Amino acid sequence: MSGRPTCGEGMAQYAVLPERAAELFDAMAENLEVHARSVQPDDPEAEAWTRIAQRHRTVAGGLREAARDMAAQRDLPMGPHDEALAASADARVALERFERARAELAAVLGG
Repeated sequence: MSGRPTCGEGMAQYAVLPERAAELFDAMAENLEVHARSVQPDDPEAEAWTRIAQRHRTVAGGLREAARDMAAQRDLPMGPHDEALAASADARVALERFERARAELAAVLGG
């Protein structure tokens, strides 16, 4: 063994990202729902906040499903890899995009 984590272990390690994002989206939905109740029910603002809150709940649900699926991959055996593709420019660009997006979100969240 190389001591390096398998892809499944790496996937499971990153399951915390969609799980925490789901918590954030659920909290935002709750905030919108509470605010919507403070507005007259027939006001367009109440309808907008309720609609947007539901979209956030849907996103949170999908993120939780992704997190559970990712965490479940911990014991997935390492499959054969095409090392040239794994080290390709496309793979580097995708990883850099992920790292940049993660850093930008952390900055927005004050991390």
